[in-house]
Amino acid sequence: MHTWLNTQKEVRGLDCGCTNYLSNRWMRRRIAEMVSDALSALAQAEDLPQKVADACFVVERPGDPTHGDAATNAALTLAQQAGMPPRQLAEQIVDALQQSVAGSEYLSGIDVGGPGFINFKISNSFRWDMLRDIRRAGEDYGKTDTGAGRRVLLEFVSANPTGPLVVVQARAAALGDVLCNLLRKTGWAAHSEYYVNDSGGQIETLGLSMEIRLRQLDGEDAEIPENAYPGEYVRQLAERFRLRHPADAGRIWQLSERQRRELLGRFAADEIVKQHRALLDRYGVSFDRWYRESEIRQQGGPQAVVNRLRRQGLAYEREGAVWLRSTEFGDERDRVLVKSDGSYTYLLPDIAYHVSKFERGFDRLIDILGPDHHGHVPGLHAGIQGMGMDPDALEVVISQWVRLLREGAEVSMSKRAGTFVTMEQLLDEVGRDAARFFFIMRAPSSPLDFDLELAKSQSDENPVYYVKYAHARLCSIFAQATQKGVDVRSEDLTGADLSVLTHEAEHGLIRRLGDFPEVIGQAAGSLEPQRLANYLLELAADFHNFYTHCRVLGDDSKTTAARLYLCCCCRVVIAEGLRILGVEAVQKM
Repeated sequence: MHTWLNTQKEVRGLDCGCTNYLSNRWMRRRIAEMVSDALSALAQAEDLPQKVADACFVVERPGDPTHGDAATNAALTLAQQAGMPPRQLAEQIVDALQQSVAGSEYLSGIDVGGPGFINFKISNSFRWDMLRDIRRAGEDYGKTDTGAGRRVLLEFVSANPTGPLVVVQARAAALGDVLCNLLRKTGWAAHSEYYVNDSGGQIETLGLSMEIRLRQLDGEDAEIPENAYPGEYVRQLAERFRLRHPADAGRIWQLSERQRRELLGRFAADEIVKQHRALLDRYGVSFDRWYRESEIRQQGGPQAVVNRLRRQGLAYEREGAVWLRSTEFGDERDRVLVKSDGSYTYLLPDIAYHVSKFERGFDRLIDILGPDHHGHVPGLHAGIQGMGMDPDALEVVISQWVRLLREGAEVSMSKRAGTFVTMEQLLDEVGRDAARFFFIMRAPSSPLDFDLELAKSQSDENPVYYVKYAHARLCSIFAQATQKGVDVRSEDLTGADLSVLTHEAEHGLIRRLGDFPEVIGQAAGSLEPQRLANYLLELAADFHNFYTHCRVLGDDSKTTAARLYLCCCCRVVIAEGLRILGVEAVQKM
């Protein structure tokens, strides 16, 4: 974790936005500004060239805590421009900083280390004030205004309504939901959307599959074609259709083949969407809107896209099909929009759908797509740009494959064999919390090995269990304190003397708590929620270490009050972190 700064006081990279509370990031920003001011003063005094004052440097936490609480590489980075050895430049900067450090209530020392690092020691008063801010802010700790209320639309899962949700879609659901929570935490007006592909060839194929199953239920020896959906779920949908529409089940054969398959496909798709919604609700994932492709088609969106692209010379006909000149926008090849038989490719309605997102006033679009959608992205960007929209406003996150492991062996993912492939089966086996936490632990761009036995285990080796147990242990501490007659009401901890928190395990826990706002900002800014999951694991480890070495409910009431105060702050941060991940912060295990 580090902070870049230049002389204009601009943080480069991922910023946490404005805050009304102390954090480690806040402290490093203040240090960076002090160093920047010192460089400017030296340049004005002509002790250093002006280009040194204009250069960038980093302020970060040293790997070795004995070197201090923060360090800058400013002298190492700028020595060549200054025309002097790094240590000599560092000593000049330190001399220029002495007055600022002496006047700061939150810095207790400064020195030069190694080849020219400038090390800073943070005072205990900063740690105590930071704890007070955590307790004062409560669940708002880590909240920023980075997004400034701008509207962002996240589209995720969007599974075809032709079969059950599978494990890779469970990963995308967890990822999208957590990113929504992170973006809202950082000041974005985040909205979520599920795009239902309820039109086109796949629905026709679903209707064909339903027809075959109905014939089988009527006693016919009808074989399932290779291009149809073979799953047992289609038979169940066919049985449901017969139960709900007994009259139609008899008259359906009087319809034309196209009418029959459209009716059956629409019925099956609607039923599957209902199942998807119920399962996602069980998973703790809800959407602000379920947007159907059929809506886009009914509104004439695809044809409007084709017409506009034609007028701009960005669509042309070849071999009876309509093509997008996507190579005009850097794509490796042009893309088909309308096939020679007049039917739309997947790309055309998707471009129309994304145009509607912009027209609905969203400033930023985030799509979480499956690993088989890599090739779709360049054409989509080209279509958006061709329609006069900003392609950079669309960010695509590819959620990679999931490999399920049981006792070290890979679990078969065969749909025909029906061997543990659905999201529902995963939730039945490991539960919502474990599934969500495990999916969030790895970067979306990395394939994930999901250890089923580990996810079910109740041991410290299970990451989600380890973090939830830390929260439960914190709740237990307060329950025990109440039983012992200690008044643990939050208002009665206000006067706790935090200066007695001198143990290294206490300081380590406080430092970790102060990282929370930066972790939130980085996870939201980089669309990498695994940063938060890994942080919670580190925080849980620091808490368990503190619990081992520091007796909370001891004989000294002063120490007990201070440690309860620290526990209160820890419980706040763990609970808020778990809330963002969509994992329950339990009180008992």
